[in-house]
Amino acid sequence: MAFDHIDYATYEALRDMDITPNASFEDTTGQWDLGHATSWSRWGTETADLEPITANSAAEFATLKPLSTRIVFFAINMGGEAMAEHREHWRNFHTRGHRGDTTLRNSFALAFEGHKSAADIPGFYVSDVFKLIPTKDSNTLASAIKKHRIAGRDHVERCAALLQEELMMCRDGIDGQVPILVAMGKAAFTWLSGDQKDQRIAEVVDKTLGAGARDRVVRMAHYANGAGTNVQRAETIRSVLELAS
Repeated sequence: MAFDHIDYATYEALRDMDITPNASFEDTTGQWDLGHATSWSRWGTETADLEPITANSAAEFATLKPLSTRIVFFAINMGGEAMAEHREHWRNFHTRGHRGDTTLRNSFALAFEGHKSAADIPGFYVSDVFKLIPTKDSNTLASAIKKHRIAGRDHVERCAALLQEELMMCRDGIDGQVPILVAMGKAAFTWLSGDQKDQRIAEVVDKTLGAGARDRVVRMAHYANGAGTNVQRAETIRSVLELAS
């Protein structure tokens, strides 16, 4: 089982892309990098351990186990109800004390357990469809999107533009191969596949990854609030690994 790996240039580009909203658009302070809102499907001895995915130079990157954008996992949004005051690259999905993040980590561990090629499986890119809109769940997110759009702040337009650039970097980082997108939960799947009235996110998927890419989005059970099981998620991850290899 072989996967194309990204190089340090792609890692750096994904980490450092500026996603700071316009000052009049969002209540944010300072610069937000894409790496503040994304991460990789690799964890250390603890959920919050970032050492296995952190590099600040090409030399440090060379010491990490490989990373890949051949498969890209998407949740729907940043959890919580406030923007983080202390930002770290790749902290998303690796939050100390966050039950959902630990569940996600355990699901990946179960998927790789006993896998014939476990040692060769890279860490895959993990992101959110909507960046910098902290809400406790998808229903609250939908309400915020509607409310803010009426007030002149179009989160879908902003995040669709970010998604296009993000997917281009993921694709180009593996020499033009089309990444397989895995939607973690119903809400992420609905937006990425276009199974709703607002098609702008799905249109970006097709525009960037090719016509019909939205129809190939894989749905995985969410990892928070008791949705699905580790076994179900592990089965989905293993099936996608076979599809991508």
